[in-house]
Amino acid sequence: MMVRLLLAALLLNIVIYAENNVSKKTTQNRQILQMMQSELSKGLPKKIDTYTTLIGVEVENQTLVYIYAINTSAKSDESVRRDDMPRMQRAIIQGECRRSKIHFENGMDIEYRYRNALSHAELFRIHISYDNCRQFY
Repeated sequence: MMVRLLLAALLLNIVIYAENNVSKKTTQNRQILQMMQSELSKGLPKKIDTYTTLIGVEVENQTLVYIYAINTSAKSDESVRRDDMPRMQRAIIQGECRRSKIHFENGMDIEYRYRNALSHAELFRIHISYDNCRQFY
């Protein structure tokens, strides 16, 4: 009986310790993401190329969110989603997986959101987590 009580107490301490570590890691991640947001937001909006402008950086839970406006010119929103998004998604995931490995390993995610520069309608999102990057590690 005494052994069972000791084992139960030990297990309870392990669970409490693990929960405290998760809570500390979550708090640390949030602080890191907020510092990144603050630094990346300086000087926005920032023209990336002829069509793309970084207009915002936000933090949502454990995710750093980049918000872009795309000048779609004569293209429809649907054609951008159909034709441009898959190509962009592959390149963005590959680049972020290589560049941000430590963030993904620590439970942080990155998301790219694209909006139509004129209508402000959301075109698409690209969410990247550790699971997207396993093939690169």
